[in-house]
Amino acid sequence: KIGIAHGRMDPHSLEEVILDFYQKKTNVLLCTSLIESGIDIPSANTLLVDRADTFGLAQLYQIRGRVGRGEQRAYAYLFVPENVSEIAQERLTILERFASLGSGFQVASHDLEMRGGGDLLGAEQSGNIHAVGYDLYTEILQDAISELQNTPSQRPPEPEIHLPHPSFLTETYVPSIKQRIALYQSLSQCAEEADCLAWENQLQDRFGPLPSETQNLLWLMRIKLLLQKMQIALLKVSTEKIALSFRTMPLDPQALFTLTKTHPQYQLKPDKVLLEKATNSMQSIYFELETFFQLLPWETPS
Repeated sequence: KIGIAHGRMDPHSLEEVILDFYQKKTNVLLCTSLIESGIDIPSANTLLVDRADTFGLAQLYQIRGRVGRGEQRAYAYLFVPENVSEIAQERLTILERFASLGSGFQVASHDLEMRGGGDLLGAEQSGNIHAVGYDLYTEILQDAISELQNTPSQRPPEPEIHLPHPSFLTETYVPSIKQRIALYQSLSQCAEEADCLAWENQLQDRFGPLPSETQNLLWLMRIKLLLQKMQIALLKVSTEKIALSFRTMPLDPQALFTLTKTHPQYQLKPDKVLLEKATNSMQSIYFELETFFQLLPWETPS
């Protein structure tokens, strides 16, 4: 016995069809997406969705939740054509990935990332968020709000870094571009050395030993954290020189004068850039450069 339900039915007839299915007077309910929320039928344990590629991610998640609400094991079958669009395939992959109980937040986060958060003041569903990504969009928005309120930003300034070594996740190490983007995003959230170590351990567990380019990427992140701690705005490294530019000069001017006078390998530029020839020996007694040099992936003076 088959019951039919759709949005053009009058409320009384629609209620009768749903109650008949709830009371097991009908065996199959043939319906549109109107049952995606608010319907709780514990005895329903099998769901068939035709042309699942035409539904939204949140919509599919809600529809899938109509079964499995009782003690019986439930099954949801999503039927799609042989060739579907890339975005539809992404929705289905996310839905398949997050199938455990309580995974609604992860699905909602991915749905927000895909569709966009919409304008802050306006009716549009999605805007510039597609161009920059959700995380960067929220950072830009927070910076703009802080500027309007004349309150300092909570994020430390990003230092400018120029290093002569490739630092990235290679395609051979992490083949999926989506996985690489997600890993870059998680690495950018590291705020302490412990976070970098956890990211490294996670990467090794999933993909094996780190290639040299990925090791350089980790060194680069650790160097960035150290530069932020030391209030250094610019780092340039070449085969001959290392250049540091400070946001606020932490060194005593007299000590700097003595340093440049007694050690010819140092030069102090007018724009607060301290240069040191990488080929010469050096002793740093004024700030933690020895810690900084230990992180570099190439031969450096002790």
